Amino acid sequence: MTGLQQSVDSANAIILSFHVDYWNDLGWKDPFSRPEFAERQRLYKQYGISDGIYTPQLIINGKSAFTGGNGARLAREVTALRQKTFPALIALNTETLTDGKLKINYTVSGTENECVMNFAIVTSGDTTEVKAGENVGKRLISVNTVRMFSYKLLEGKSGSILMRLPDNVLLADLRLIVYAQNTSGAEVLGVAMKSLEN
Repeated sequence: MTGLQQSVDSANAIILSFHVDYWNDLGWKDPFSRPEFAERQRLYKQYGISDGIYTPQLIINGKSAFTGGNGARLAREVTALRQKTFPALIALNTETLTDGKLKINYTVSGTENECVMNFAIVTSGDTTEVKAGENVGKRLISVNTVRMFSYKLLEGKSGSILMRLPDNVLLADLRLIVYAQNTSGAEVLGVAMKSLEN
């Protein structure tokens, strides 16, 4: 993942790593996997964006999907995105509550599209030593690991949502990534990112 991170960062793109759970019965359980992340991958197939369910899979801008090992295509896709104007401008304000939840206030401007707001609380540079299974002995590094995820339909131009913060993770190690997707085709319309340290 290190090379992927470097090539994408150079284009000012944002990676989200959704860890799926359907390999967990092969001798090693991915500690970051969630069944809802696998279901999200299945929805991309259902909507015709992806032609299959596999890992590693890259989904770019909610519009195209291909294997994570295809570095040449990744470079082409990200280069094309650098020329694209994203219409939605997202402003964020957050408040950490005493019950272990995060209140997220958001406003969206610049687009008339009906959209879904996606909220990902992530950590970066997570390292896992694999003790069993086909990757036994390997040291896996994950970029922007999605720890918590939620979504809701944008109603009007602003809204708020409560999300539970992940256990045993310092606020300084967390970032919030929020992105809007067109409801008619899952294309990403805009994105914002915020540290949760302050």
